[in-house]
Amino acid sequence: MKLAICCYVDNKPAIIEEFRWLYTSWVYSGGSGTILAFAHPGVLKAVTLPGVRVIETDPLTERDPIWAEYPFINSIGYLSRAPASTFNGFTHILRTDCDCFLTPNFPRQAPRLPLFGRGQYVQTREVAVKIAEMAERLSLSYSWCHNIGSTILAQAQAVRHFDGQQYEVARFLHLEGFPDGRGAWPGWWWGVLTMYAGEIVANAMWGMGVCVGGLDCMSLSGDPIGALDYHVHAWTSAQDFSKNNFRAGHYDLISLASLRPDSVRNYCLMIAKMAAQGGPDEKR
Repeated sequence: MKLAICCYVDNKPAIIEEFRWLYTSWVYSGGSGTILAFAHPGVLKAVTLPGVRVIETDPLTERDPIWAEYPFINSIGYLSRAPASTFNGFTHILRTDCDCFLTPNFPRQAPRLPLFGRGQYVQTREVAVKIAEMAERLSLSYSWCHNIGSTILAQAQAVRHFDGQQYEVARFLHLEGFPDGRGAWPGWWWGVLTMYAGEIVANAMWGMGVCVGGLDCMSLSGDPIGALDYHVHAWTSAQDFSKNNFRAGHYDLISLASLRPDSVRNYCLMIAKMAAQGGPDEKR
C-alpha cells in the first residue's frame, strides 16, 4: 500500500498549529506514507516541512460565496478538484483533518475495506430521520449506518470519488436542507452538514460494508493506546486532552520531559507540546 495522508490547511493560525500536531505525530510514529498538504495560498511557507508535499489550493469559501460563513467546507471537496496526476504512485488515501494525531500503530494498519472514523452527530431520532429523508430526496440508497466520522482511509480513486460526492451532497443540504433556519445542536443543525453529507454518501457507496473504527479515536481517553487505535481526533471538550484547554494554557505547567505516551490523552498532549517546541528530532 502506497499511502497519501491528505489534509487541507486553511489560512488560520489555529489550523496551522493543528497541522504541526499532525505532522509531528507522523514523524514520531515513523513517517509512514507521504503527507500531501493541500494548502491555502497564504500558508505555503508555514507548511513547507521535510517530507511534506505542498499543493497550493484555493479554499471553497473563496470560490463560492454560499460558503462564506461555513469554513468547515474547506476540509472536503479539494481531493476531487485536484488533478489526477497529483496522486500518481499512491494506491490509498487517508483524508484527515489537521487537528489529529497518528499513533505508533498507524504504520501497521492495513484495512481491506474502506475505513472511517467515528462521529457523534446523530444524537436524536430527528437527526436520523432527516438524514434518511435527505438521502431519499437525492435518490441515494441509505442503510442507516450512523455517526460516520470525518476521516476516511480507502483506495485512492474511491476516496477522491467520495470526496467529490460529499461536497455535492453538502451543497444540496446547505441550499435545501434548512428552509426554516440553521437548526440547533444536538438536533438537525447546519453546523455539521458536512458530516451529514459524509454519512449519506458513505451509505450510498458502501451500504452495510461501511467499516467504522481505528480512526477519529477520542483524545479524551485515559486508556492506553490500543492495537487498533491508528488515529486520534482532538476534541473541544473541557476534558483532557482538549485543544481549547491547550490553547488556553491549561497545560503550560506540565513539562514535555514529564510526559509519556501511556494513554491516549497524554500522547496527544506530548505530541502537541513537541510541535510547539519545534517537533521531534527522533522518536523518544
